[in-house]
Amino acid sequence: MDSNLKEQYIQVLFRFKKAGLDFPKVSDVNMTELFVMAGISENAFCGDKSVNMAEIQSSIYITKAAISQMFTSLEKKGYVVRETDRSNRRKITVELTDAGSKILEGAKKQADQMLEQTLSRLGEENAWRLITLLNRLSDIFDEVKQKISAEHEAKDGKDT
Repeated sequence: MDSNLKEQYIQVLFRFKKAGLDFPKVSDVNMTELFVMAGISENAFCGDKSVNMAEIQSSIYITKAAISQMFTSLEKKGYVVRETDRSNRRKITVELTDAGSKILEGAKKQADQMLEQTLSRLGEENAWRLITLLNRLSDIFDEVKQKISAEHEAKDGKDT
């Protein structure tokens, strides 16, 4: 395979990572924390205030430990209140505070404005094509990573 293709691929990945999806900073909350807050906010309208951590975790692709740390961080900042259900200790209720709701509302407005301008410049057809390609790239990367990991595990098993 052409080494220039590999170099260009790596460079564009780093460039994309640098540009990232970092929306303009809102207060002292990072983007992942904002996604967690949005997950809490969307869940709050379901009647009970329990939060399905696994659902939020899988939608933003982070570990269980990471989401737990974020809840702790957001709680310390005064943006969420977290309580353990007395009748079911595995059930956690989490609510946004008024301050958390205000931060989230401001962040949503900024993110929407940024996305609107970015996608309108790219064009709808190109945006859908890009989404399709990025999903395909992510699937391929996951498959290759799993295959290589399995090969290394098999090799390590033979070495012992």
